Amino acid sequence: MSETVRHPLGEFVFVPGTGSVHGWYEGALGAMAAVALVVDTEDANLARRVLDEVAREREAGVLTDEALTGRVVADLLDLANDVWLDDDEQITAKRFRGSLTLKRLTVDADGVFGAIFHEDADVFAGHGIEVIGTLAEGATRTSIS
Repeated sequence: MSETVRHPLGEFVFVPGTGSVHGWYEGALGAMAAVALVVDTEDANLARRVLDEVAREREAGVLTDEALTGRVVADLLDLANDVWLDDDEQITAKRFRGSLTLKRLTVDADGVFGAIFHEDADVFAGHGIEVIGTLAEGATRTSIS
């Protein structure tokens, strides 16, 4: 199976799984080649439907960088300042938000998503940040990995 799915969000190439891991479709999110968008399904038609949902939710504001980084700041700013940073290193919401770069968005066939961010202010000592949610509910939680 080597099908490519073309969509207004971009071109997504099938990546075959190995062993017990199934395959998925992967491409760049729109013109932002730095952001990988992964659709976690082997079915091309289902991948198109998921991509349609992703496009609608980005248009509606659910999957925008602003909404996702807003969730990170809301969930993790106090933790950063209270636990991870010394008093002389405190970070503002604006600076924290500005330090976040979306690197990968994975969406499965049920609409569950995980958005992985790189954070270059070194707040969490190089740990990744993931926003998890559903297309129906939006971002529901944030974790440090």
